[in-house]
Amino acid sequence: AGIDLVRVGEKDFYVLEERMDWLLLLDCPTYWSFLTHAFPEAEERSAFLRLLGAAMYGTNLKIVAAMIGEPNAGKDTVINWLSYLMPGQVATLPFSAFTPHGDEDRGFAPLMGRRVATVSGEVGEGRGSKLLAEKIKTVSSGGGKIRVAEKYEKPTDIWFDGMLFLQGNTVPQISGGDRALYTNRLVAVEFKHPFTLVSATFDTKYQAEAPYFAQVLFINYLLYLHAGGGMNGIDPPKSWRKFA
Repeated sequence: AGIDLVRVGEKDFYVLEERMDWLLLLDCPTYWSFLTHAFPEAEERSAFLRLLGAAMYGTNLKIVAAMIGEPNAGKDTVINWLSYLMPGQVATLPFSAFTPHGDEDRGFAPLMGRRVATVSGEVGEGRGSKLLAEKIKTVSSGGGKIRVAEKYEKPTDIWFDGMLFLQGNTVPQISGGDRALYTNRLVAVEFKHPFTLVSATFDTKYQAEAPYFAQVLFINYLLYLHAGGGMNGIDPPKSWRKFA
């Protein structure tokens, strides 16, 4: 907040990007190793960092990231990253809340006081799992109240203007909605490169390096703002625009 981007020139961004490179190589090499494997193309890697930077520091986002792709390709790892980077600020929602027969009231209750929302499982896949565009628009309204009716209690209005992450194997099936939703809010972040199965866990390293990776994401958040924010700031590659 309060950053004057008019005074941030190209030379400043050159210094910031150099700082980011050093952070990734020296202070958070585990994250860097993951990123170069999951997104070997620099265009996708940069877009993903801007996406995470916006999720961690941004407000009024109106963006939904559908993380799709091969099993064991890193989708669950990214969900874990969010909890390391934003402890206590990640809401886990049932995907049933977004389906025609879901109880969105109680399903959306975890959004209260959270910065990011995640939905895992076979999201938008199979019979009865099709998501409703209107419910996605409600959560990704970019700053709006959502009414949550607790059983036997008064309805409560909650405010959520963070980013929504969907996770599944394929692009979710979504019914209804207008073209603006598919063009301006939804990206399909594809994880195409599975990792070799190992018995070791890297959670401890990710947790230890999280403060440095948060600095990387802040630099990418500045780049996101400098490019205009929203979908323009993320500048997703064409391969991610599977909804458009």
